[in-house]
Amino acid sequence: MRLGAFLLSDSQSAPPLIPSFPHLGPYKGLGTFVLNLDRCTTRLHHIFPLAQALGFPVHRLQAIEGSEALFKYPQAIDHETYGTLFGKSMGPGTFGCTLSHIKAWQTFLASPYAFALILEDDVTFSPHLLRPIIQKLIQDAFLWDLCGMQLNHRGAPLVVRSYPTFDLVLYLYPVTGAGGTLINRRAAERMLAKSWPLKMPNDHFFTRTWELSLCFAGIQPRPITQGVLPSEIQKAGREWPLPKTSKGLLLRALWTVQRSLFTFFYALIQYKNKKWGKK
Repeated sequence: MRLGAFLLSDSQSAPPLIPSFPHLGPYKGLGTFVLNLDRCTTRLHHIFPLAQALGFPVHRLQAIEGSEALFKYPQAIDHETYGTLFGKSMGPGTFGCTLSHIKAWQTFLASPYAFALILEDDVTFSPHLLRPIIQKLIQDAFLWDLCGMQLNHRGAPLVVRSYPTFDLVLYLYPVTGAGGTLINRRAAERMLAKSWPLKMPNDHFFTRTWELSLCFAGIQPRPITQGVLPSEIQKAGREWPLPKTSKGLLLRALWTVQRSLFTFFYALIQYKNKKWGKK
C-alpha cells in the first residue's frame, strides 16, 4: 500500500464497462450523460426533462448496481488503502457510483463530443441559468479540465475569471461532490488511466489533480444542487466501520494534512498559470 500525497497508479487499466467503438474524430460540441439505475424511474422522470432543456444531446447511461458488481469485479477495490484512508469498508453504493462514473468516462471517449456534462439523477438546476454558464466555459476551455457544478464544502475559492452571472474559481482546500461535472477528453483519459483499482470515492479521486496533471475548477455560485431525492448510495448498503487503531488514526490524519497541503499549493500554481493566461 502506498500512503501519502501520491496514491494513484497507472499500472492497471479499468476494465471496459461498455462495448468499445471509439470515435476517431473530429470531436466537437458537448454531450450530456445522465447516470440512472434501471429501478429509479422517478429520478429519470425528474432529471431527463431538465437535461433536455439545456439544449445539448442527452444520453441516459444505465448506472451500475454496486451489490452485483462486487461479485463481477472482486479485485476492483484496494481494500487496504480505502480502509486506511476512511476507516471503513467501501459499500456497494459507493462502489456502484464510482463504477458508473468510470463507465461515463469510457462512453464519452467513445463518442464524437469534445466535452461531456455528467449528471447524477438526484440533482436539480435551472436550465436557463446553467446553459449560458456551460457555453462560456466551452469558450474558455483552456482554463479548466474538470469543472465541478455541484460541490460540498466551501473550499476557499480563488477567482480565475469573472463573468456577468458567475465566477470561475479554483479551490485552495479540498471539496467533494460529483452530482454535476463538466469534463474534457483529456480529463477522461487521465482519470481512466489512474482509476484502477479503486482506492477512494469518485469525488475524492478526481479532485487529486496534482496526481492527474489536470486543472479542477468550480463555479460560484454553484449552479447544481443535490439531495432533492433520497440517496440511493445509502440504500444500497452501509460502509462498515473498521476497528480503530492508533496507527490507523495517525495515518488518516497524515493523509488529510497531505491532501490539504497539495490541494492548496497545486491550486496556487494553477491560479498563477490560468490568471495570467498560460495555456
